[in-house]
Amino acid sequence: SPGDRTCQLWAAAYYQLTQHIKHFNHPEWDLANPQYRFSPAFLSYPGGVDPYAALTSEGCVDMAEFSYNPQLNGPAPTADQLEAAKPYRITGYDSVWNNAGGPPFTNSQQLINDAKEWLATGHILDVGIVAGTDFPDWGNNPPAHFYDPEFLVFSPAADRQVNFCGFDDNINPSGADQDHQGGFLMVNSWGTNWNGDMRGYLWMSYAYVKQCVANCTV
Repeated sequence: SPGDRTCQLWAAAYYQLTQHIKHFNHPEWDLANPQYRFSPAFLSYPGGVDPYAALTSEGCVDMAEFSYNPQLNGPAPTADQLEAAKPYRITGYDSVWNNAGGPPFTNSQQLINDAKEWLATGHILDVGIVAGTDFPDWGNNPPAHFYDPEFLVFSPAADRQVNFCGFDDNINPSGADQDHQGGFLMVNSWGTNWNGDMRGYLWMSYAYVKQCVANCTV
């Protein structure tokens, strides 16, 4: 359904592709301008259920060129828009990790290190999280700066694709060990009104990531 697919499209196009093109090709871009932010809606047409297939075969256009429709039922891209997307095709993508089934997972320290290395070299990561009933600013839950639940709530849960855009090994210095002291900075597609003064972001402990992040794609 459109609701199930929306987070995948935002993660791959609006966040991941935008950052990649700005960092590696156009550092002068001002991302406050929608002309420089890639459109998640565009990916819903040529790529089926896989946004990376669309990015590989068709590329993408910006939000000013192809506006976002939450129902993903607007007009299909024109021939000119499909042509304009071609310079922004990706040459490849790969999994940093990809787990089958449900949590808890056993993502190793080496995988955490691999993810940090990708971030340190200018990429951001598309990740699949398992958001339980204790998730910050979900239902009646309060916002949070650092998410490191003592007890992982796996059910009922929602699977979401979000992005890691940074890391800090000492974001929570009072944590018991490195897995609870450090974490990744996650950006969600729920907008800047989500999660209080974090305005759409959330720090996730390495401990949480090792057990509750199903996949990580670069």
